Amino acid sequence: MVVLASISYRWFKYSDSFLGKPWMDNNGPLQPYATISITTPNWTATQGEVRASIDQFKAAGNTANVTLGNSWLRGNLNTIGLHFPTTKNGVGADLVFKSAAPPTRYGGNGMWFFDPSLTRFSAAVDPMPYALVSGVLTYGGKAHPVHGIGYHDKQWGTINWNQVYNGWYWSSGHYGNYTVDMFQLTASSPFGNQPSSGFYMAKGNGQSKVLVESMKDLTAHASGGNITLLGGHTYPKVLTLQWKNGSDSATLTLTDPKPISAVSPIVNTNATIYGNPEYIRLGGKGTLNVQWKGTNETASAPAIWEDNYAH
Repeated sequence: MVVLASISYRWFKYSDSFLGKPWMDNNGPLQPYATISITTPNWTATQGEVRASIDQFKAAGNTANVTLGNSWLRGNLNTIGLHFPTTKNGVGADLVFKSAAPPTRYGGNGMWFFDPSLTRFSAAVDPMPYALVSGVLTYGGKAHPVHGIGYHDKQWGTINWNQVYNGWYWSSGHYGNYTVDMFQLTASSPFGNQPSSGFYMAKGNGQSKVLVESMKDLTAHASGGNITLLGGHTYPKVLTLQWKNGSDSATLTLTDPKPISAVSPIVNTNATIYGNPEYIRLGGKGTLNVQWKGTNETASAPAIWEDNYAH
């Protein structure tokens, strides 16, 4: 299980994850841990991590209620509170997320299966595709009141990402009148490099109306050349995510990328890992064009997105 929360305001970025097992090397028993990342307005990034024993980890079903040591996330589809106590390197958070767009399972059950018996699967839901966020972040020895927009999602499953997926593109955000959540994952060669995708779009500011929920019809296109990271992986200068169905479409163009986080997601060093996984989160500019039932609207805003390597 991965529970991810994020907030973005101007050039300030924050994210954290609650995990029951390591993301990429998840063979073996539970190993609860949580991570936090803050990128300040001057683009200084600070990360922190906490670990807990199994008896200090609790995750309820059918609601948002996760406790990991002294960290917790609690709430419902309307309001979620998050507490991340200050880590040894001085990073912490106390935030409240208030939903501004309906939740989604992407037009289905949000599950992608990898065997005929339907026992090996990857799954995702987005309880808060668009949230209004306020609270306090702690970094640099000070508490900083913040407000902005964010999202909250959840991922779970029975597969090992390092073995089943090559990688993925993802972005979620609010542009003008529209909220979108868009991703494409590519399976590894034993599964024919087949893509899995999810798309959600709602219209409105506050009481939004869902226009599209789909587990298909989304494509990803990289252009403009690549930028190489120190570890050897690359990310494109321009990433375009597009959902299209007949004359209706939503095209998100992501430009001016700058790494927020580029780290190895490996927690265990063992023989089950192959390749060189890398979690890459980028910040920059997003421009969304929506063509819907004869209308045509375009809006831009600061954006976050991921270009990740599973091995």
